[in-house]
Amino acid sequence: MPKKPKKKPLLPLPLRTTPSSKPTKPTKKLPRTATNPTQKATQHLISHYHTLNKRLSHCISTNNTTEADSIRAEMEALGGLHAYQKASLKGGNERKGKGACGTWVVPFLRAERDRLWGGDSGEDEDDDRKANSTIQPKARLRLLDVGAVSGTTYSHHSTWLHPTYIDLNSQSPLIHKQDFFHRPLPTHPSEKFHILCLSLVLNFLGDVRQRGAMLLRAHQFLLENGLLFIVLPLPCVENSRYMTNERWKGILGTVGFDVVEEKMTKRLAMYLCRKCRGRRKGDRWRKEEVRPGKGRNNFCVVLE
Repeated sequence: MPKKPKKKPLLPLPLRTTPSSKPTKPTKKLPRTATNPTQKATQHLISHYHTLNKRLSHCISTNNTTEADSIRAEMEALGGLHAYQKASLKGGNERKGKGACGTWVVPFLRAERDRLWGGDSGEDEDDDRKANSTIQPKARLRLLDVGAVSGTTYSHHSTWLHPTYIDLNSQSPLIHKQDFFHRPLPTHPSEKFHILCLSLVLNFLGDVRQRGAMLLRAHQFLLENGLLFIVLPLPCVENSRYMTNERWKGILGTVGFDVVEEKMTKRLAMYLCRKCRGRRKGDRWRKEEVRPGKGRNNFCVVLE
């Protein structure tokens, strides 16, 4: 009996629905751009605020109130301090304190809580609700956040942090509308704080003397050995004609703070300082050019 011919296996369906005799050309990759449109807009906003702040400072020093009011109105139209802070801190999760600043400073704050009340805080724990039960339930660090953005920055750490958020132009029910310079000075240790935060606030002040006054006032609101957390745009200490990093730390030392931790990122300079003494009498920091050259900014802090 003759053998049946074997059936040929079916060929796979072609990827193309219509035949093509031309060879497929490799797809050209588009060149990467340094920044996307969103990043460019963010950088433009930050740069524009710095320019307006510089003009505002000049108007204040020359008593040009009309022009100063016009500049303030323009800054508010752009979103005010909130827009500036959000642009500078972009990329972080403020609600969980997981932005560049929160990620860096929170472990040090945990260590401070443990120093005061003992216990193992578990620095690697993401959920602070699981913090060691041996720590006193009411032993929370009192924290004052000046110029707060959202009012939820430290909400993830509420078992051991008791934050108070204030801002001159509060846009959240969680933030008290208050000018830090008008906040009543504490008369009892219970009214003082373990931590005070000035995140992108000092550089936003147009008056160089007011910046020095804010540091002195922050010192008054802290308990003995309290912590001051400061965030500045990196160019303030790296590209200012009136400021260097060492000069900045010298100013903090005059106020009564020792810098215990510092970190530089691509855009920010972060400092954790401890209140260790009163102001050094006789020390003065004036507006002096220390880094000459073109393309410098005018960030400066004056202590008189």
